[in-house]
Amino acid sequence: MTAERLFVAYFTALPLLWVIGLVLPLSVLLVFGTLVLSVREPRAWSLAWPWLLVGACQLFASTANLLAAGQPPILVLRHALASYVLGWLMLGACIAIGASGVLRPQRLLRATARVGFYCVALALVLYPLAMAQGWQYLHVLTPIGRLLPVSLPSTSFYFGMLLYNWEELFGVMLPRLSLLFPWTTAMGFGGLCLVFVVANEANAWRRRLGMASGAFMVLASMSRLAGLLLIVAVVLRRCLDLARPLQLLLGALGAAAAVAAAGLGSTIAYGTPTAVFQVVSDHFDNLRPSATRSRDLVYET
Repeated sequence: MTAERLFVAYFTALPLLWVIGLVLPLSVLLVFGTLVLSVREPRAWSLAWPWLLVGACQLFASTANLLAAGQPPILVLRHALASYVLGWLMLGACIAIGASGVLRPQRLLRATARVGFYCVALALVLYPLAMAQGWQYLHVLTPIGRLLPVSLPSTSFYFGMLLYNWEELFGVMLPRLSLLFPWTTAMGFGGLCLVFVVANEANAWRRRLGMASGAFMVLASMSRLAGLLLIVAVVLRRCLDLARPLQLLLGALGAAAAVAAAGLGSTIAYGTPTAVFQVVSDHFDNLRPSATRSRDLVYET
């Protein structure tokens, strides 16, 4: 199966592709090439078309806004390749490929698990390097990135390697890793996805190692939302092992108790039942205040 061999080769060579700057271009060619050449089943397309439609709507909206603002048409291509357009199209294409059966799940699963192992191996080098050096961050342009204009944001974003940057977490400055992904948060969600994928591994030893490497990616990325979702996923997975009546009972009681406790506690402490949500949001932002300040600055500018 040609498509399967190409996907396995892609995951196997991922560190090399990352260093060269070919992770994104080759993934786009591989996914859409497989979609066009190998996916024939109507059911696969029926599952994918909602996500493809979202991408098409995003492209239409960004194009209309650019033209209305009098921007040059060349910017349309730039926005078409942005993650908020291309990402939805890639998601739909991947869903169609997965539903078509052109890839054997177990083979692809074990190839995907290598991503976590690569991140752990790279971290063994980067953590000591970050500790030994006094740099605030380490960003390296790939060979392809050096051929592109530095003024383009996509040059450093898609064709550069942000190896680490120091950020504050729970009041402690730690190196935040970004391995094989364009930015740290993406690495966190990549690790979260890896945990879900490797959970289907039949071999218990491989499953534990793969899921542990995915969890490490979430922790090393210091992504607050990815970490929260990992905890929620573990709790929900444990609940799924219980009998269905017990699941429903615990879910209803837990939701009612959480709402009542939050409302009562917020009223007692802050005077209104909804004030607690702002307090929780502030505490969540303060886990990594430097990242929050950077995001707010981007929004303001």
